[in-house]
Amino acid sequence: MFGLLIFLVGICKLEKHIQPSTIQLKTNTCVKLINSSVSKNMHVHPTILRKFKASQIDTIFNDDGTPTQYYSGQWAAEYEAVRIDLSDTCMLENILLAVYVPSGATDSVFECTLFVWNDNGSSPGTVEFQVYSTITLNTGYWYWINYDVSNFSRQFYGRFWIGNKKTDTNSPYNLMDAAYTSGCNFWKLPPSNPNWQEDIYAGDYMKRAVVNYAKPDLYPYTPSGWSYPLVCSDSLDDTTATTSDTLTINDTCYIHFAFADSNANTPYNDTIWVKLYIDESKAVLDSFFIENLPNGSYGYNKNYPLYVTTPGPHTLSFKIDTKDRVNEADENNNTYSITYYWKAPLYSINIEIAGFPTSDGNKIIWRTNNENIKEWKVFILSGDRKKELYIAPGGMKKYVYTHRGFCDRAMYLIEGYGYNSEVVKRKILVEGNKNSALLRTVYTGKLKIFFPENKDIIITTTDGSVLFHKRTANLNLQLPSGVYFVRIGKKVYKTLIVN
Repeated sequence: MFGLLIFLVGICKLEKHIQPSTIQLKTNTCVKLINSSVSKNMHVHPTILRKFKASQIDTIFNDDGTPTQYYSGQWAAEYEAVRIDLSDTCMLENILLAVYVPSGATDSVFECTLFVWNDNGSSPGTVEFQVYSTITLNTGYWYWINYDVSNFSRQFYGRFWIGNKKTDTNSPYNLMDAAYTSGCNFWKLPPSNPNWQEDIYAGDYMKRAVVNYAKPDLYPYTPSGWSYPLVCSDSLDDTTATTSDTLTINDTCYIHFAFADSNANTPYNDTIWVKLYIDESKAVLDSFFIENLPNGSYGYNKNYPLYVTTPGPHTLSFKIDTKDRVNEADENNNTYSITYYWKAPLYSINIEIAGFPTSDGNKIIWRTNNENIKEWKVFILSGDRKKELYIAPGGMKKYVYTHRGFCDRAMYLIEGYGYNSEVVKRKILVEGNKNSALLRTVYTGKLKIFFPENKDIIITTTDGSVLFHKRTANLNLQLPSGVYFVRIGKKVYKTLIVN
């Protein structure tokens, strides 16, 4: 009984015929269908990219191009599908439907919903997308209606199905040729007959697919007004920052990045995933997606906040198509990396400084925890004037400078210069070594000093560490080998070398 039902349906669908000599092809009527409801968490910029790859267009069909039969569609809820077999990955650009409007027809409005299905074991599967359309035609002709569906399409692999569902059983009518190609026509009538059935008693449905075999090629893209495909700046919407700009730790920075498809002739209408990373460990900062990329456009994200707590260089990068959903012409150009430098603010700098006279001159030692000083200078001050004595490159943690010769008591100024013209300053007073009693003296290890009254005696090592400090008139001290500085009272100094 079920086989008989299918047979009767086929007969009903062929109840009207066309004599090719009595009608003519009016025109190829093009309908541009726009996808106006696209959700995304990245943004699309509708610019026209200048980088294009040649389209590789092909029209895939099973019919012979000559309409010999039309059918009224006995049921308005009938779905019809045509098999499309591909030779490679492609984008679906257009769907063509052959339609006939008899002379004297009272209804010349072709109203239908277009469908694209994936393949489910040689029959239509789940719906990839659907879109409603209506167009008014002249009577007495047949038409190829060319629906531009590039705004809805995505990449297809292998086989898929195209078709439509009419909204009524009136004119205009669908067309078919005279002979059927096995396995190409399927129909269903939900809910009474929800399964797809092969229409083996009809000719080929005249429904065609125009595809583009030119594969997309997603790549990091530098939009107009941007410095790079990925920019990190210290202010919102600033896409002009360069790697010579130094950022500051513990301040909010903003990441902006963009990518495009070099095959700008074809839109990409599937979800593209992007990940943002920091440093060599490739720690993921966040994931992003965009649901389609219309032709000629680029995808971007601006003002992603970043908070860095450690000074020094940090590498930012992003990768396109992290889930490998896009079959690309080049799979090796999806990543971009760039390194910016973060400095510690100079107001947080910690400087330890010491100064003391030696037999060689006045020695100054300073240490810092800040690696963002690009240069140090040492000056000697005299009233409101200063004289430059020493220049040292930044980046080190400990610095030593000796103002050589016999030096008076003097005030020294140390200045550190940051990468953005900031300056940090420290002063230190050093007593001087010019007293004639400060001649170098060599001892064998035993230091003996006798005074008629108590004196304040301080013995330090050359790095400023206090080895001995006592007020006494008699000193009898065993010293290990080394160099020492002895201060007696406020003015008497001596440098000792112990063998």
